[in-house]
Order: sequence, then C-alpha cells, then structure tokens
Amino acid sequence: MPHSHDEPGVSGVYWALIITFSVFTLELVGGFLTNSLSLASDALHVFLDAFSLVLVISAITVSCRIPSKTITFGFHRVEVIVALINGSFLTGASAYIFVEAIQRIVNPEPVLSLHVLGIALIGLVANVFVLKKFNFHEDDLNVQSAYLHVLSDTITSVGVILGAALIWLTGAYWVDGLLGAVIGVFILIQAVRLINRSMHVLLQGTPVDVDVDALIATMKKQKGVTDVHHVHVWTLCSRINVLSAHVVVSFDSIQKSEELNDALKQKLAKYHIGYTTLQFESTRKSGAPLVHLTHAKKRF
Repeated sequence: MPHSHDEPGVSGVYWALIITFSVFTLELVGGFLTNSLSLASDALHVFLDAFSLVLVISAITVSCRIPSKTITFGFHRVEVIVALINGSFLTGASAYIFVEAIQRIVNPEPVLSLHVLGIALIGLVANVFVLKKFNFHEDDLNVQSAYLHVLSDTITSVGVILGAALIWLTGAYWVDGLLGAVIGVFILIQAVRLINRSMHVLLQGTPVDVDVDALIATMKKQKGVTDVHHVHVWTLCSRINVLSAHVVVSFDSIQKSEELNDALKQKLAKYHIGYTTLQFESTRKSGAPLVHLTHAKKRF
C-alpha cells in the first residue's frame, strides 16, 4: 500500500535525513579541521545512515509509481543497484580509514580534542532528536530499519565523545587512530552486508525471511490443494517478494480456482508476496493446466 507522507513514521524519516546529512557535513568538515580520524570516520558512518534513509524514502516514493508496458515491475530495483554502488564505495572508504588509522597509531598526530568533543556532542544531540521523531512501532520494516541505523550512529557518537574526552585528559593521541579503526571495521561490516544483500536480490535469490518449505506447506494445507511444485520465490526490492508456482487441485472448475487463488493470497500475505502467478493443474485433466491466475499489487 502506498504511504502517505504525513504518516508519523514516514515524516520521521524525512526529518532524520535532513538532520543526519547536516551532521555528516559538520563531522566531515570538523574531522579535517581538527585533524581527527575518528570524527571523519564517524562522518562516513553517518553518510551510510543517510544513504539508508534515502533508500527508505526511495522505496516509499517508488511504491507510488505505476509500472509501464516497458518496465512492468516498475523501478523497484533502482534502490538495489544504488545500494550495491554505495556498498562498494564504503568498502573502499573503510580500507582508506584502516591505512590512515595504522599510521595514526604508529605515529600519533595532535588532535583538537575539545573541538572534536563539541562537534560529537552536537551530533549526539541531533541523533537523539531524530530518534524521538521516529515511531519505532510503525508497521513498516523500512522505517524500523532507518530507526536502527540512527540508533547505531548514536552509539558511535558516544564512542567518539569518550575518545575525545580521553585524549583531552591524557594526551594519548593514538586513541584517535584506534577509534577510527574501530569505526572503520563497523563501516566495513555494514558495507559487506549491503553488497551481499544487493547481490542476493540481483541474482534473484530466495528472500532471506522466507522459508520455502514452510511456504509450500502453507499452500498445501489449503482445502482443494493436493500438491505444489515448480515453486520460485525471489525478491523484487524491499518488502516486495515475487512468487510463481504450479498448484495441483482436486477439481476442474475455473470458478473454484479463482476462489482458491483468493484464499491462497490471504495465506501468503505474511510472506510479503507482492506479485503472485499461480498455474492451477487439475488431477482430472492428466496434469494439463486448468487456468493461470496472477495477482499483483500494481498493474499498468
């Protein structure tokens, strides 16, 4: 169902994007001015969060677009391609952070710790403000994902604050390099996961949250279904899965097939199936196709 931009969870995403991008700019510039690798690294982490928010907004916007005769599934896959590009970029960025972090640990450089502390505090306050704008119980996995991204950025901001305070109190500048490396590892882990998820979708892998055996068992429990085969399930984009299957039934009535199709759609709703194509085969017709029925959330 398309989302209204006035929904609490969705409006929270827009607020989060504006504030998160502002924090990214502040920390990136501040990182260079204060010579703090940890602050600059955290800026890249914030950028990852901002990008995730862009994907959420894109998913909401794309869900309102109607497919055409030339692009029958719409533009849902755009977010997946962009995510793959972003993951690749962040992998390279994390590698740069590691090289720089090692140099900073071996040969520590002076850091304007009080300035870093002030900028990180601003980032922390901004993140807390954004968290309050979210409705975490929003019935949308995209919105919940965005909430968790901002929450993780809040935690890293606390880490930068503690590191800056430690440097200010002890003069141990190597801490900045160590913090940069830790944040770099965190960015690399998220980037690799982003690449893996994107590749899995582009290769039309089975959705990670769908148990195919359980799905088939659910279909077989429906009255009138004797067997299910040639089952294919893949992900189109966030929260939209696609299913095609052959369903063997114990009757040869087209009307009953339509009724069964509606019943199966209701049972499959929990698997976030947005597009369903079912070919019904009657045992009374030597396995010959009875009828093809297709269900989709959007049609052109």
